[in-house]
Amino acid sequence: MTSCYPTVSAWYWSDNDHTPTKVIGIALDVETTGPCMTKHAMTEFGAVAIALEDHSERRVLAHFEGHMKIPEGCKFEALCEKEFWDVHKPEEKQRALACQAEPADVMHSFIDWVRTVKDRYANGEARQVRFLCDAAYFDAGWISHYLTKYANHNPLHTFFSEPGKSRFKPVIDTNAFFRGVARIDLNDELDVEMGPDGRFSSSKAARKVLGIPDNEKSDVEHDHRAVHDAESIIKEYLIVCKYIRLRRAQSVQASLQVC
Repeated sequence: MTSCYPTVSAWYWSDNDHTPTKVIGIALDVETTGPCMTKHAMTEFGAVAIALEDHSERRVLAHFEGHMKIPEGCKFEALCEKEFWDVHKPEEKQRALACQAEPADVMHSFIDWVRTVKDRYANGEARQVRFLCDAAYFDAGWISHYLTKYANHNPLHTFFSEPGKSRFKPVIDTNAFFRGVARIDLNDELDVEMGPDGRFSSSKAARKVLGIPDNEKSDVEHDHRAVHDAESIIKEYLIVCKYIRLRRAQSVQASLQVC
């Protein structure tokens, strides 16, 4: 039988090569056996930390990859198995079925990793750490579910809360962010879905509005390995932020010239 990936893989950039930054973004991505948290399971998730002001170099400061067993009573949804796992991840499906890592152990390792990222790269300040997903309701929802169920920990939006001290920070949904940048509504999306392209992409819409060249893109493929997808998500977010800032600077310069 195919062996499981290492249960946990955690990596950090050398402390000597990075000074504490203003805001650290931690992008997240998950893979599951189906859409329902009460029937299905999370088999793997990845997290990647990058300084959110690092728009150009986009250097990864730390990453985390966790794999865990499918709890008893959970299973693959038939459609998800047929259209996703059997098509995109057949070998990983066998690894997921073979993996015996306890979800509690993996989630506690993730909690320790997040706290280490906070201490090493954000001056130990919880307000300087933000989580990102490209579909927060799904990815953040699954990770929050596992944090509360298996580690008795706060969900992501109150991750750093303490007894008597609430710290609520919404998870940044990059999909929604890109839609706002592109000023897309559901009618625009439907027009694309019904047209020859067939599938709407919020990041492509944002790129088009901002005039981002095709050669400026993430150097990591979105290949359905969670840690790779998390890195791709945050790098695409930083590219869009870079061009928002460029547009803003151009607008200010133009207004000064008019004056």
